[in-house]
Amino acid sequence: APIPIDIKKDYDYENGGVMHDDAVEKIHSLVLKSLNHAVRMKSDIIVFPELSLPRKYERIYKTLAGENNILLIGGLEFKVNRNREVFNEILISIPCNKWLSYSRKPYWSVSQFKIFPAAKEYNKLKSNNYNVVGGNELIIFESDKWKNFAILNCADFLSLKLKSKLQEKIQTLFVPSMN
Repeated sequence: APIPIDIKKDYDYENGGVMHDDAVEKIHSLVLKSLNHAVRMKSDIIVFPELSLPRKYERIYKTLAGENNILLIGGLEFKVNRNREVFNEILISIPCNKWLSYSRKPYWSVSQFKIFPAAKEYNKLKSNNYNVVGGNELIIFESDKWKNFAILNCADFLSLKLKSKLQEKIQTLFVPSMN
């Protein structure tokens, strides 16, 4: 789903790259509009760009997608901890029968952190005294409905090492990207 984001206006790099408050509401409205459109179209999958899902509304997105049997893949806004470490995270929310789910939610979700930060994002955050932390896990999902798939977050797609790990193991590769 295309979400028009202005990286210079919508994100506050002096505070770890989190979204400005006014941007959170604007982007949330666009995400909901796209999700509701996917529901009306009876879509099986929706993919949002990296950094496009406000964390504040994560549960709403997962619930709406799960209740409508939609696989949700999308980039959450930067996660910043007390040690000034910044993480770029992809959310994967898989619909499930809430009566069979331990948590009684209509989804099961997991996150995958970007392994190789893009130079621009790294430099911008580093110049504001934040440390960009890369992930170390590449998840391969096995599904009867969607077959085997994986997600590479933006610049991770440029890694031959990561792509070679996926060769002959997946049928679909999703690449959420801000570009």
